[in-house]
Amino acid sequence: PPRSTLFPYTTLFRSSCGGSGSNSGSNPGGSNPPPATLSSISITPANPSIAITTTEQFKATGTYSDSTTKDLTASVSWKSASTAVATVATATGASSDGLATAVAVGSTKISASLNSVASSTTLTVTPPPPQVSSVTVVPSNPIVVLGAPVQLTATAHYIDGSTQNVSSSADWSSSNTNAATVNSTGLVTGVAAGSTTVTASIPNGSNTGNATGSSSVTVQTSSGLPAGVGWHALPDNTELQASG
Repeated sequence: PPRSTLFPYTTLFRSSCGGSGSNSGSNPGGSNPPPATLSSISITPANPSIAITTTEQFKATGTYSDSTTKDLTASVSWKSASTAVATVATATGASSDGLATAVAVGSTKISASLNSVASSTTLTVTPPPPQVSSVTVVPSNPIVVLGAPVQLTATAHYIDGSTQNVSSSADWSSSNTNAATVNSTGLVTGVAAGSTTVTASIPNGSNTGNATGSSSVTVQTSSGLPAGVGWHALPDNTELQASG
């Protein structure tokens, strides 16, 4: 009968067209791979220390199951275990997310979490640096002879009455490098006859600027003494007598 003779052709047609279409889609070979999931969160910087009233910007980076990474600073939930020591901005949707502000001396755990994945680091808050009342530079009016450098010394005077030699940490500068230069530790070298002001600068400890001290330097081409004669320090108990 005609109906039975058409059946094999109908079956062949459906088979060549892919059957029921259950495997159709962007991945003909099977189902699509699952999306990558968040595996871990890292926080940087790790275990920082900051002075009281200052801030620290933390960054959260997520690592996913496919080994990719993503900046999650504005996506995670930030928390400080002790807001009496430091606070941290969260859920602001701005660049301030993860910004910790030191409130009191101590330590607190700063944590970041997202989708049940969390990480933490320790923030230590230290006392403020001592404030500088002044800086002195000695000798204050030296004469530098060409070929004979002179070492200056910078001393910081703090508001608590203490002092410290800051010659190696100060920022030294010469107002007239044509007359004399100064290196990073305060050694002044004459270049040509003339004068210059050498300044030593250090942070004043209050986050508002620098404290400075200076020395007025005169550069001469010679010491004015006969050749082969120079200045030498004498013992404190030396007695000098005049003759002639």
